[in-house]
Amino acid sequence: MPHVHVQNAALLHVAGGHLWWVGNSCAPTRYALESGRLTVSAKRYCLIWPSPDGMRTLAAGSAGAFPAPPAGMAVLSGARLDTVALTPVREDRIDAPPVWSSDGKLALVCIKERSASIHSIELVERPWTTAKPLSHSCTPALAGQAVLSSAGSTVYVNSRPYLTRLLRAGMRRGGPLSVTAMAFAQGNLAVAMSNPRRSRIVIVDTTTGSVQRLRTATPVHEMALSPNATQLWYQLSTSNKLVLEELDGRVQLGGVPGVADAYAWSPDGRFIAAAQNGAVQVFDRESGHVATIDTGQVSTLAWTS
Repeated sequence: MPHVHVQNAALLHVAGGHLWWVGNSCAPTRYALESGRLTVSAKRYCLIWPSPDGMRTLAAGSAGAFPAPPAGMAVLSGARLDTVALTPVREDRIDAPPVWSSDGKLALVCIKERSASIHSIELVERPWTTAKPLSHSCTPALAGQAVLSSAGSTVYVNSRPYLTRLLRAGMRRGGPLSVTAMAFAQGNLAVAMSNPRRSRIVIVDTTTGSVQRLRTATPVHEMALSPNATQLWYQLSTSNKLVLEELDGRVQLGGVPGVADAYAWSPDGRFIAAAQNGAVQVFDRESGHVATIDTGQVSTLAWTS
């Protein structure tokens, strides 16, 4: 049975759940934190997006290049990491990471259409062999049962404009706006926006209407909010590195790196995993204690129940 070297396995046992990663070899890997059981896929996929319950994962990208002719994005079994279905969504047309619903029953995928100026969101659902177009907009996110998307400078919720005044006020002046990424957690909507003069992430508390702004050096095309909406990571368009930001004003404990190759939060947001220098470190945000898993280089990281 494959295994990895671990320091402070007791902390991982407390954290629980499963860590998923993909490294340079493009072998999807699932690690059970309580038992230490390691499952490695015999198939090679360079990108994976597990469902929140870990029962399955979407996967794309063979090692080196997409296959020719392009294959459909795959669905892997969470337990065995073998391929159980191929979706009709071509993996070479995925424009943004798929977004899962909290119950793991559906996923939203933004794809590039033949015309580069048009995007659509595809709804991928069991039995994973059909896809349903929802709208000609992109940057998908889910807020409960509501589907969030954007086109140009406008954010939509179930195809209706949403929070337009607050978001534009968050950017203030600078020219025509463009939404480049979105994330949602605990009633907080994070929207990455850019114009010719500046790039920012605007975080709106949808309950109170309060707005928080983060200035970024370049436009942001991928980001995520922690489950408790106290942290956010984003990827700059000029780098493969991710930047971690604290949103609640706390000081990071235990040396959590502010820049890493990949991040993932435990489902309750108490723990954060950071991949760098050939290892994944798991930090307890309450105590500052840390555990280390020697994984090798990791480019994709996720945490499920």
